[in-house]
Amino acid sequence: MKNFDEWNILKKKIEKRSYIPPEVIESGQVYWFSFGLNIGKEIGGKNESFTRPAMIYKVITRTTFLVIPITTSENYNDEWHMSLFNHQNIKVFLCFNQVRVMDFRRMKNYMYSLNQIDLSRAIDQFENLFYIRTATDVAGDRDRRSDASAVALTNSISDKDILSNESPWAYATG
Repeated sequence: MKNFDEWNILKKKIEKRSYIPPEVIESGQVYWFSFGLNIGKEIGGKNESFTRPAMIYKVITRTTFLVIPITTSENYNDEWHMSLFNHQNIKVFLCFNQVRVMDFRRMKNYMYSLNQIDLSRAIDQFENLFYIRTATDVAGDRDRRSDASAVALTNSISDKDILSNESPWAYATG
């Protein structure tokens, strides 16, 4: 059973933590972050600190970052995971399906920086999943919704029904 009470105690300590955010944070840097415990399929931290490595994808403000969690689990072979080798030449996977915003107080310590080739691949994969593909999917869904809505509206009510007293759409008078 997951120990949510233990995570809640640690989370309160992290919230109260008072230290200065790192001066230089850049895309491609990998830090340990306190992710906490997962619910369902969310990615969570491990060990007593509930941490896991994550790559800084984008610096949003001096204190918040968009991060991509990293796993060593080889159970993933899909477009939402990208394999690469870390600083110790161990195969790891970026988990694009678990991207999230993190506050600097969740940062534990710096691990390494991705090389330029892996960082470029990660950026391309992110953009493909979240900008290009999502925009295409949404546009396609909008077209399908519009077509389906028009058919449903055409089939659901006619002028004859509206003018008929037997119509469920007729207003009661009296």
